[in-house]
Parts: sequence; structure tokens; C-alpha cells
Amino acid sequence: MYIIGLTGGIGSGKTSVAQWFRGKDIPVLDADAAVHQILDQDPLAARRLAEEFGARIIRDSKIDRMALGKIVFANDAARERLESIIHPLVWTKMSEEEDALRRMGRKLCIWDIPLLIEAGKHRQANEVWVVWASARVQIQRVQQRSGLSEQDIRSRIQAQMPLDLKRDLADVVIDNAQDWQTTLVQLEEQWHRLERMILRAES
Repeated sequence: MYIIGLTGGIGSGKTSVAQWFRGKDIPVLDADAAVHQILDQDPLAARRLAEEFGARIIRDSKIDRMALGKIVFANDAARERLESIIHPLVWTKMSEEEDALRRMGRKLCIWDIPLLIEAGKHRQANEVWVVWASARVQIQRVQQRSGLSEQDIRSRIQAQMPLDLKRDLADVVIDNAQDWQTTLVQLEEQWHRLERMILRAES
């Protein structure tokens, strides 16, 4: 199975590109969705996080993701502690989903992972796609959808590897700084390439 590692930054449009792949009936393994499921449904993970970060991150017997985010995005050491707890659980879950897709005979799969490069997972993908946008555009988009302050957004952007550095490591860069139609032209061009490549591999 051919693996595309899809990454970007907050507000860059990675989620929209992942949704576009779903519209092509391509399975997308979503690391953020796995994290949310673990935080909401895994009591052992919740207990470990509460022990690590305190009862202030618990609300209604569940992890308060906003409270947790304020802690980890403002503190590199706290973020590393969070990742050491959550990432192994996420990789296990995604690996199980990938194995199921292989058994189904799927030829192409997308790893939708915000920290694809930071976690070193890009080395395990056949291709790395980075969805890029300028910092100004990232901030505007996140403010419109979330209501976070500019300072909070900048903290989250700075907590990730700079998009320009990710772009330098990409096999494919999708420039999503303009309108969606401009992005679609790039995506369809890449799709035709993938179709030709996968069909050639099957013949």
C-alpha cells in the first residue's frame, strides 16, 4: 500500500486537503481524531494525564482539551511530556487501522499527522505532502473559526516546526495561501500523477 504522509500547520488547510482525499474515496488515518478519541474514551490515558498535569485539566470526568492545550502550548517540556504519553497510543491505533486497510486490499492511504515530521514518521511514508500557507493567513483562518486570541494562535504556531522548514522536506507542496479553487488545481494535478503511478504498479 502506498502511503502519503500529509502535514501542515494550524490554519494551513491540511484538514481541507484530507477531506478532499476522502471525497476521492481514499482512506485517511487522522492522528488528531485518534488523539481526541483517546482523550475522550481512554480512562487510563486520562488518569495518566491528570497525574502528570493536575486535576485542573479534568472537567465533567473528561480531559478538558482547552485547559490542557493552554498548558502544553506555552511550555516545551510540558508538550514533550504530553507527547510521550499520547503518541505511542496514537501510533498503535493508526497501525491497527492501516493493517485493516491492507487486508482489504487498499492501494493508497493518507496519514493525516500534524507532527508527521517532528515525530520522524515522514521517513515511513512513500511521499510527504505539506500544505502551506503564510503565517498571516494561518492566524486569520484560526481566528475566524475558533475565536482564539492572536497570542494563543501564535503560541500554537511557534510550538510546531515552521511551515517553511516543513516545505523544504516535502515531496509535494500544496500552496493553500490563496483561494480553494487555486488549491484544487494543484490537487487534481497530483491526483492524475498518483492515478498513473498506481495503475502502472498494478499492471
